[in-house]
Amino acid sequence: MPNTFRWQGRTLTYCLTSGMDDYPRAPFLTTSEAHLDLQVWMIVSSRAISRVAKILDKTEDAEHYAQNLAKFTEALYENFWDDSRQIYDDFYID
Repeated sequence: MPNTFRWQGRTLTYCLTSGMDDYPRAPFLTTSEAHLDLQVWMIVSSRAISRVAKILDKTEDAEHYAQNLAKFTEALYENFWDDSRQIYDDFYID
């Protein structure tokens, strides 16, 4: 899925790449998963970097990160919102 992210480095018995708040992850390790917490970190980081770039008068950099912010936010709503349960959730194969 474009503009989504996943934590890497976990195994079936080890899941600390993103913290204990995510335990347990999906039972099957796959590259077809994306993690809500990392998506939000990327959104927050892109917003912060874009703001700093504006302050430093780095117009091109500010625009680049503002575009990332928009893409990552759109992907958040498109891929992580579960309308049937009315919550955001990781995307994975279960």
